[in-house]
Amino acid sequence: MAQVTYIVCPLCGYNYPLEKKGTNALMKGIPIKGIKGRFRFDKVSVGEGIFEDIREGGGKGSGYVRQADKCRSLTQILQTNSLEYTDLIKQLYKQSKAIIKLIESYPDYYAHLI
Repeated sequence: MAQVTYIVCPLCGYNYPLEKKGTNALMKGIPIKGIKGRFRFDKVSVGEGIFEDIREGGGKGSGYVRQADKCRSLTQILQTNSLEYTDLIKQLYKQSKAIIKLIESYPDYYAHLI
């Protein structure tokens, strides 16, 4: 039986395959032609990536379509001093600090990061 390693995001709890190698193909027993890449946490620009993603129903079978002109980044929300997401931003802040504190509590490992 095929085995796939997943990485669980310490911020949101969502899980991602560690190696992009065709997980569906692996589970179906289809031969894999090589690793397509490794999962990364640094693909999104922290300040410029979409934080508030507004979507509207596109009709039967089309799913929800992103309304790019209505989406906002975390920077835009912080600049407007909008308190709408204070609870989420506080959670992000606390969880990020906890992750940094944990990593820094292992100096031998942390030394490889700086």
